[in-house]
Amino acid sequence: MIGAAGAVCASDSSVTLRDKHFLKDSSEVVLEAQRLGELAQSRGQSDEVKQLGQKVAQDYGQARQQLSNAAQSAGIAVTPQLTSKAARMVNHLTSLSGPEFDRAIVQELFSCEESGAHQLDLENRDSRNSSLRQLATSIQTAVEPDLWTTTQLKAEFNGHI
Repeated sequence: MIGAAGAVCASDSSVTLRDKHFLKDSSEVVLEAQRLGELAQSRGQSDEVKQLGQKVAQDYGQARQQLSNAAQSAGIAVTPQLTSKAARMVNHLTSLSGPEFDRAIVQELFSCEESGAHQLDLENRDSRNSSLRQLATSIQTAVEPDLWTTTQLKAEFNGHI
């Protein structure tokens, strides 16, 4: 799947500035989700948070690779970095522990995943580049269950506050 996404992108040479922004912005969001997942996996108190973190880190790591391959195939240099806001949030989260950490990490995962889903929806709806629409659909299909699980876990935590 990963190789196919990159090869497909290379065959569609109509990469616009909008498409370049999609690749850059999406790469940043999936990096953030991956880092948050890794943090949840390593610092979560509950098994549910740890399992969610493992799944998110894995799925978003694969999405990051797909985006990287697509960007490379299109000749676009994308070097994703955490935004300063995301870096501050990760630093804040590392200062928390126990149930407080679990609630906060699930909330941040939810926000990040929801933002990523919105970007993928826009690409699917508005892009004229069929290869990138296909890539967005592929990534969305892979990470959608993570957002559903995060939403459920968020609801559980909100019920216990």
